[in-house]
Amino acid sequence: MILLSEVSKTVVDGRRKISILKDITLSVQSGEFLAIVGPSGSGKSTLMNLLGLLDKPTAGQYQFDGQPVSSLPAGKLATFRNRHIGFVFQSFMLMPRMSVLRNVELPLLYQPMRGKERKRLACEALEQVGMIEKIKQKAIHLSGGERQRVAIARALVNNPRLILADEPTGNLDEELKGEILSIFLALKQQGRTIVMVTHDREAASIADRYLTIRHGELVEETPLTRAHLTPQKAEVVYPSI
Repeated sequence: MILLSEVSKTVVDGRRKISILKDITLSVQSGEFLAIVGPSGSGKSTLMNLLGLLDKPTAGQYQFDGQPVSSLPAGKLATFRNRHIGFVFQSFMLMPRMSVLRNVELPLLYQPMRGKERKRLACEALEQVGMIEKIKQKAIHLSGGERQRVAIARALVNNPRLILADEPTGNLDEELKGEILSIFLALKQQGRTIVMVTHDREAASIADRYLTIRHGELVEETPLTRAHLTPQKAEVVYPSI
């Protein structure tokens, strides 16, 4: 579904050119869960931004279902991103004074859709992550784990082809991290296509495979064991997902 061919990203700092990503070649199959593991400054967030069409490569090509999407003009790029890609961020990126329902509805506002239909789809997404009872509550009053579940519902509401998760457990304690990983595990079992970047190898252990990125290069691919995630932790917390 996804193919990056010799993708590089360079930025200019004064008179210096800084290479953030170097000749990245990567493929992701439909229904695959890929984790990209690396320390801060390794280039993993830049790679995520390129995969999410929030940025464009300096060189190389990005194909999504065979279409060279990185060369699309800005308007078509935004439409493609909204329809096909869902995002989950470490910092949740919710509108704090909006209700849970309104936050989840936001990606649907860019589509010709009646308010009743938007609410139905948002409620279905919230049901999947166990947050339907909080529908009227403002995001600012939620716990960190609840905010991340709402963010996952927002990522799901368009039924995207690809879900991108950038350090989705980075701001959570161990118990809440287990809840969020259970949701991602359930999404994987549904056959969703997921790419997650993280510095946490325990979080990466629920993926089908992971790549390691260092200094802007994919340097190894390591088979994963499920030793870190016990069967109890791996259970689907919200069976309706």
